[in-house]
Amino acid sequence: MATVPYDLKALFTFFRTYSAKYIYVQWIDYMGTLRSRVYPVPEFSRIILSGSCMGVARGNIGMLQNDHMTGAVDTTGQINIEPDIRSLRPAPAKDPMAPAATIMAFWRDEACSPAPEDPRRGLEVLLHRLRDEFNTHILLGFEAEVTFLRRTTTELPYAPLTTNHAWGTLTTDQCENALPLIADIVETLSSIGINIQHFHAEGGQGQYEIALPPLEPIEAIDTLIQARRVIARVAANAGIRATFHPRPLPGGVSTAAQANVSLNSVVAPPAVRGRTAIPTEIEVGFWAGVKSHLEAICAFTLPESDSYERVIDNNWSMGTWLCWGTQNRETPLRRVGGDGRWEVRCLDGFANMYLALAAVVAAGRIGLQNGLGEDSLGRDCPYNPALMTEEQRLEYGIVRRLPRTIDEALSALENDRTLAGGLGADITRNYIVMKQEEQRMLNAMSEGERRIWLIERY
Repeated sequence: MATVPYDLKALFTFFRTYSAKYIYVQWIDYMGTLRSRVYPVPEFSRIILSGSCMGVARGNIGMLQNDHMTGAVDTTGQINIEPDIRSLRPAPAKDPMAPAATIMAFWRDEACSPAPEDPRRGLEVLLHRLRDEFNTHILLGFEAEVTFLRRTTTELPYAPLTTNHAWGTLTTDQCENALPLIADIVETLSSIGINIQHFHAEGGQGQYEIALPPLEPIEAIDTLIQARRVIARVAANAGIRATFHPRPLPGGVSTAAQANVSLNSVVAPPAVRGRTAIPTEIEVGFWAGVKSHLEAICAFTLPESDSYERVIDNNWSMGTWLCWGTQNRETPLRRVGGDGRWEVRCLDGFANMYLALAAVVAAGRIGLQNGLGEDSLGRDCPYNPALMTEEQRLEYGIVRRLPRTIDEALSALENDRTLAGGLGADITRNYIVMKQEEQRMLNAMSEGERRIWLIERY
């Protein structure tokens, strides 16, 4: 079997800086579930120094959140887990295994070659191709929106942590009940090297946004995963459930996981551009590709039936019309300004972010390969599309709507062979099989049971 060329210099540098007795080796499965295996440091070091991997049954990557088997399960063979030394990070001091560290991983096949089913590797390959073919690299930043819930013994099992609450406020209720918790979260994040940009109250009761810094995409997603784990653990230690469910409280304000994506030239320094500057040729081609395939992309970015509670008009979530606009929060693609940054608004906390961003990058690359231009991108929409007449929408090229259910999105993905080819046939096929089986399982539950089941997992 081939050996893995680990970055031993980076490994030794980490252990000279931090002490650890245990390593959490982690990966995200197709359903967005964080899976882990914990190694004592001597055994972890032996594996790395020998250039080996950690084997798990291949069938595990085809299971749902509760280990329910799907048609994607292969009972024969194994997947090798390859820790990515770049992602080594100390665990918080209050971690139950402390002193410990966490590390994200790739998948390899039995011959120790990169596994084509691996979402994390798939995203990295697409990013390299974008860089090599179009001299373009991406910076990615996430808005980690979270709702803090108290558990109750009433008919409704959760209540918001703060109720005297509105966007941007710091009421006495919030200062007494939320700020100490958020301060603990922010300080814990800082202790493991995650320095936030800011936090503020969102519009929903108990809902807050913690803005993470822009990073290279793989690092940005790794950071989001670790940040969410810290948020959930610190909240749990205080007896609070932190959830990233898009609408945990029926009738409440929706919760998103918007991704800010900026396209940057590899060969030229960033240009000083005003906020009203028109999109560059690269921006036009990339986002025209994303727009062309957005119905299918939603199968990855809005991956549950509950995700589509956010696909409504006049709610500042994303609207229902497939279009884009500068600083327009009623569109699924918001151009932030003239600095090349766009926001993907049709994205929530259920998503496997490696898959979601891989779908976006694959579609953008297809747009660039096909030379898509302004006709495909459509006009910059400065209005709420839901309040425009049909004739007005036609003037802006707004003729399609987002999927309204996960079934519609999965059907669009099944029929979009171009995106499937750009993303990887193995990944797309496995994902569709698993999501369809998951939806059958969830549809057998009542609405309340399903909401609780998802809140306890996301």
